[in-house]
Amino acid sequence: MQNLSFKYPDGKNALENISLEVYQRESVAIIGPNGAGKSTLLLHLNGSLGIPENGKPKIKIAEINLTRKNLKEIRKNVGVVFQNPDDQLFMPSVFDDVAFGPINLGYPDSIVREKVAKALEEVGLAQFERRASYHLSYGEKKLISIATIISMDPKLVVLDEPTSGLDPRGKRRIMQILKKMVVTKIIATHDLEVAYELCNRAILINNGVIVAIGDAEDIIENEQLMLENGLETPLSIVLSRKVTW
Repeated sequence: MQNLSFKYPDGKNALENISLEVYQRESVAIIGPNGAGKSTLLLHLNGSLGIPENGKPKIKIAEINLTRKNLKEIRKNVGVVFQNPDDQLFMPSVFDDVAFGPINLGYPDSIVREKVAKALEEVGLAQFERRASYHLSYGEKKLISIATIISMDPKLVVLDEPTSGLDPRGKRRIMQILKKMVVTKIIATHDLEVAYELCNRAILINNGVIVAIGDAEDIIENEQLMLENGLETPLSIVLSRKVTW
């Protein structure tokens, strides 16, 4: 991403001159307070908030420039998991939700069924194919949302607050699944424990601008930097650094 700026129709500047690089199979956290621009940044990765114009591509995914001509190919390579699973699940059954992506990618029925079964197994919900998505618990919906992306085999998985609204057990379950996913991941979150445990690098943004980029541990352990940008280094991390053996 190079020098990306974005302004909403009401005039609010959401992003200003954002430039970043994410490497293959890297896990990167986009951290910042509420309203910092994290979700806006993520939605640019698959063209949901428009396509860069003026003939100069500002976003490139897997060596493919984000242009109107390449939009279908970009969306095949980028899987987005929304913060609210109800924005992701809209089909009458779990099978239909998870199969929606592979079907639209043109896979034959046998391969679609294989991909659905594999995706549901990876999130621990192998027996849920006939369940109605809207009858599931919030945590189960979160897992099915991740399965809808796994079934498409994207090169980049983008997750917006993947553990928000979950109890500790549900949060841990999501984190374990994400740890096992061998794919490039960008995770937007203000839960710094999630960023600290899952990501090797962090990008701190506030008011639509990048404040810091670097090693996730170094940035999150910088208590002053966190406080200055509306965040707090989790107590669990502070205490772990003070333990001596």
